[in-house]
Amino acid sequence: MPSWVSDRTIKLKQEHDEAKQEYLLSHSSWTKARWRQIYASLNDAYQADKAEQLNKQLDKLRIADER
Repeated sequence: MPSWVSDRTIKLKQEHDEAKQEYLLSHSSWTKARWRQIYASLNDAYQADKAEQLNKQLDKLRIADER
C-alpha cells in the first residue's frame, strides 16, 4: 500500500480480505453482502485518502509558487 494510505483504510483492507475469505468458504448471501459493504467502504476510504494526499501536494505547490 502507498505510504499515504491511512490506518483506517489499512484496517478496512484487512476486514475486506477476511470477509472475502469467509464468503468464499460459505457462499452465503449474508457473507456476500458483508463483503460487498466492506468493499464499498474500503473504496470510499481509499479515495478520501488519495484526495487528501493530492490536496497536500497542491498546498505545497501553492506555497512554493508564492516564494
